[in-house]
Amino acid sequence: MPRPLLPLSLLLCLSAPLPAVTLSAVPTAENAHYRITVSALRGARVPGLVDRRPGKEIVYRDAKGFGGLFDDRMNFIDAPYRMAVDMGNFEAEAVPLEIYGLKETPPVTLSVAGSAAAACRVLVEDDFRLLPGDTLSVPQGQTRRFWLKIRSDRLAPGDYPLEVRLAAREKPLLTIPLALKVWNVRLPSSRFLNKYYAFLTHFGLPDSPENRRRIAAYLENLAELRSATCDWALSTAEMARHARVAATSEPLPKAAEAGRIRPDALPRLDLSFFDPWVAESARLGMTRFEINANSGNGPNEAEAIRLATGQAMDPQSEAGWKIVLWLYAELRRYALAKGMKSAWAKVDDEIPPEHIPAWNSGAARFRSIGYRAYTTDTGTIPRNADWLNAKNKTSDAWQVAIGATRDFLTITRRPVSYIERREKVAIPWASYASGDAVETWATLRPFFSGDKPTQSVDKIEIYANGRKMRFKGGSGWGNRERGAAMEYAGHLYISLPDGGDPNNASIEAAYRLRRTGPKGKPPVRLDPEDEVWYYGGGNYRASYADSRRYPWLACAFGMDGYGYWTYLWWNRQDILVWYDELSGKIINSSAWEGLRDGNEDAAYFLELVLRQKGKKNDALRRLLFLEPRSPLRLKEKRSEIFAWDDIEGDFETFNRAKRAILKELATDARRGKGEAGKATATPFAEKRLTFAPSPGRGCWDQAVGANARFAPTA
Repeated sequence: MPRPLLPLSLLLCLSAPLPAVTLSAVPTAENAHYRITVSALRGARVPGLVDRRPGKEIVYRDAKGFGGLFDDRMNFIDAPYRMAVDMGNFEAEAVPLEIYGLKETPPVTLSVAGSAAAACRVLVEDDFRLLPGDTLSVPQGQTRRFWLKIRSDRLAPGDYPLEVRLAAREKPLLTIPLALKVWNVRLPSSRFLNKYYAFLTHFGLPDSPENRRRIAAYLENLAELRSATCDWALSTAEMARHARVAATSEPLPKAAEAGRIRPDALPRLDLSFFDPWVAESARLGMTRFEINANSGNGPNEAEAIRLATGQAMDPQSEAGWKIVLWLYAELRRYALAKGMKSAWAKVDDEIPPEHIPAWNSGAARFRSIGYRAYTTDTGTIPRNADWLNAKNKTSDAWQVAIGATRDFLTITRRPVSYIERREKVAIPWASYASGDAVETWATLRPFFSGDKPTQSVDKIEIYANGRKMRFKGGSGWGNRERGAAMEYAGHLYISLPDGGDPNNASIEAAYRLRRTGPKGKPPVRLDPEDEVWYYGGGNYRASYADSRRYPWLACAFGMDGYGYWTYLWWNRQDILVWYDELSGKIINSSAWEGLRDGNEDAAYFLELVLRQKGKKNDALRRLLFLEPRSPLRLKEKRSEIFAWDDIEGDFETFNRAKRAILKELATDARRGKGEAGKATATPFAEKRLTFAPSPGRGCWDQAVGANARFAPTA
């Protein structure tokens, strides 16, 4: 009988080839040459390995060499394991195999044998880049990785036993069985919602063959990543510079300079210059169009107005706003005509609470021309019902920082009660000058802690000698404003109206503590059509496992999607991939592979959720995320002011969760409840999922409402 699945990766220590010896002369870890991490493991004995007592050495023996199997802490384990990979039809999977050099050794070569070997491509990781190759040099004290890139598009459903063979100088070191199973379930064509910040035009607009070639390569790569969004990251002025008057094909700046553009009769625009970017994105399935806009206009918008009208205007005036909104209305019309399904405006970024009125005003302007508006929320806004409600009528989506997800989901999905307090701040104050702050003071220890933890504080007001201070978001870093108060990580910051010492004043804090309970209503009721996302990010240095968890976490939270900073940025560091100028092709990182595999997992997950209802979804959620032995069990994480629930895993745990979903989908297909082998007809964005609170216990009780129920809505 196969042993239970273990979420533990194994480390394999191998010696170089040795002459034949008796079992009593078996080599140990001290004279091994390689340590190999295999994270795609499943319980089953590997022929040729023997358990010896009392040392518990797991010995691999043949005419060529020996080795021992160890766990993550270099402890001997009781049995070896085989690699396991589960896939649906028409998808890809990246499987890691890591080698650590215990001694100076010859290069290691990896090959795959078996009936599906042609579906496996061997890659080597070099400076985070995954490159074609089958041989690695492994210096002593350093780690190198092989990757198996497996594609199932030419494989019929079934089981494919494979062998992963490691050799040095053409002499075998070890053969690891790999059980590949292709389920009779086709990868859904619809994509789980996501946004990768992809500033494709930082390295050139589509005005030359080489630039168009580069943009096309990035777009193909984003499509393979299963990106859902075309991220319009171009200034308003640059858009105006390349627009044409539709009726005459005359460049807009030229027509404006000649006085042929009248603000009271603005023409239709031709933006086909951007077809290699926008139209191609739509053709490749990235049909969610998003602009990055501002709630207030500045020099860039002033330049756009000058280019579009030939006139100088105050960009913040109503006349100036009219021109800016006309340009973006024309951009929306163009994008929809090219195949985009929706148009969104991300207005500003991570705004402080005091900016909410200005944000509402700016977002309302973009909504008036047909965009749906949102911004990224972090810090104190996602945990404060008053601030969320202040944005609620204007915001069409909520993209919440990962650290704030617990607070946000609690007050938007669960019954909440409040305890209001006002007390004197008895903690000593010390002068605070970080960021060149002036006349600013901070409490020597956190004021919010113990029975009033900072993550449960919903609202704060600070009074100095009975006078209410203006409360600002964030810490006191760089503060130059008198009569202001702040809070961060439980510490209070203040600058008195006279710039004096708060130790000589009476300082009081009024605050509101949030408590969840079994009765009542959530204090923030989001509109049913609002989307809820979370966001985080990384770059090519992020691990495969950390990246693959991003889509899974959105599934665990019952969210519509996730945002990821960033895919491509001007500094060439905040990137996921590299463009090879010579070949015109993209080189992926392991972080990219993790995100792609996670997006495929999420597509299967959402397909299953949409087929099931009620208790079945609760059971699925418990199986994957909430039980003690769940493969992707949610666990609490903390950082500064934030406490949230997160997933930890490796390839094996993600594959185990994926296997459970594929098995259920295949079972549904056999029962006639689904159509295996056929793609989902309706895009996921049109199959909305919401959570409704219900009683129960579990990790989500304290986090996001563990027993919320999936409910498809129209």
